[in-house]
Amino acid sequence: ALVRALRQHVPGGQLRFAVPDGGLYLWCQLAPAVRAEAVREAAMRESVVFLTGEPFYVDRGGTHELRLCYTAQPADRAEDGARALARAIATAAREPASLATGA
Repeated sequence: ALVRALRQHVPGGQLRFAVPDGGLYLWCQLAPAVRAEAVREAAMRESVVFLTGEPFYVDRGGTHELRLCYTAQPADRAEDGARALARAIATAAREPASLATGA
């Protein structure tokens, strides 16, 4: 349900992911100019919470990655979550370049 909703509501090129065969999470990669932390902050304003990739790297990687849990909510909430995530990505993409690159 989450994969289908993300494909429907997040414009192409803004979020890439491989569909897992199982597990609990969907690992996603944002466009290089979009920081995961900025997306997380915007999503939290709509009560959508996820982890950015940074805690999973020892080399400061993961700044453009999201870990979405697709088992924490019922499947019928995937549409609302995907729409909120799409809005959060769009908001983060509008950040000034200096913030998006961390400069």
